[in-house]
Amino acid sequence: MDIGLDVGLAYRRVLQHRIDAKTMALVADRITSAYKKALVEYGTSMGMFASECTSESMTQRILDSIHASGASKSNFLNRIKEVYGAKGTDSLENAYMDVFLRPEFEDDVVALQRVANEIEMMNLRTFVRRAQIFFEAYGASRHPDFKDEAEAMRRTFERHAVNQRPPAGLLPWCVRLELSRVALIEKNMQVSTIFRKLMQHFPKLYILYTDDNAEEVAMRVYFGEDVFRRASVVDQFVVHDFLHAKLLKVVIRGVDGIISATVMKDFVPRTVEQPDGSMKVVRKHIIRTQGTNLTAILHHNAVDPHKTASNSVLEVQELYGIHAARMKLIQCLREMSGTDINIKHYTLIADTLTANGFVSNIERGGVAESNPGNTLLSISYSHPIQTITEAGLNNEESLVHTNISSALMMGSTPNVGSNYNG
Repeated sequence: MDIGLDVGLAYRRVLQHRIDAKTMALVADRITSAYKKALVEYGTSMGMFASECTSESMTQRILDSIHASGASKSNFLNRIKEVYGAKGTDSLENAYMDVFLRPEFEDDVVALQRVANEIEMMNLRTFVRRAQIFFEAYGASRHPDFKDEAEAMRRTFERHAVNQRPPAGLLPWCVRLELSRVALIEKNMQVSTIFRKLMQHFPKLYILYTDDNAEEVAMRVYFGEDVFRRASVVDQFVVHDFLHAKLLKVVIRGVDGIISATVMKDFVPRTVEQPDGSMKVVRKHIIRTQGTNLTAILHHNAVDPHKTASNSVLEVQELYGIHAARMKLIQCLREMSGTDINIKHYTLIADTLTANGFVSNIERGGVAESNPGNTLLSISYSHPIQTITEAGLNNEESLVHTNISSALMMGSTPNVGSNYNG
């Protein structure tokens, strides 16, 4: 058998080290020797080798986890289940994104913090320090501690907001929201912005608010007749449910799903290809988010869409396609098993999980989805009697020697190894 190898050498280094014909012959012999060692026999089950190589390091990490804390131990085990089980984004225990900014902003820490504040999801609860429910009509405050505040707020608001007169038929219920000045300053938020967002979600509310520089920053929320169902009796329990189930959950600013966004203090190494073709490790600040929403984050003008990535394989598949999901699988496998394992083992596993055009899992449901109608393969997982009974009732056929598990379940020798041509 004749095999031809086309090996490309770095011409610059060949000239730099003045490689002559004799040394080139030694290089060719070394390449030939390495290739011959890599050859395997016909019928070798490479899937077993790939599984053994990738699982060995993960097993060792689990054995070493006795010296680790409980959180790190469970995180690693859960990550294995998430990757091999093709878990959805909502099912991930620690979904996150690494957000890179465009070249003109990537070295500006101030810009990084500004973008982090913009994309971090902030609901009304983030800024509220205390919420109180009062049974009082508009303009008739009863609580002695806030009577003067309510009257001053009403006069100031009616004087400046001429076009926002109180509508007729306001219910005799008021929710007073005391805002945290520290949170407003840290998140660079104005009370007027909160007011506009609340009115955008609930136009039937009538809201008064103090100035940003007031001694106590507060808002008073009154309810129109159409806020609640007409047939319901509005009492303190109805107002309480509306406050906690709807009002405090209104997203004031940020991207839905991004619980927090933090600028990483340590520089993150990244290998970048240079114009001359060489590779160079550069270190940049990034934004690490808790929670992921890749589709929405890429609409931000300062975010670099070519570098920003999510740790959710299915989210990558939905946005970029199956080939990107395959590359993401390889990256996740290398993070779990290490970089000292041959990349071909990772690519074989990733190819198997994406062979059908979508990311499938190695659990029972994924096997049935990837191999429909293969009854003998399904019974090798669990519930063999039930699976065989259903297959018999549906008059299904299943070939024995289509894979190793099917042959073993029927007591025959699989067509692998020395039995490949048998």
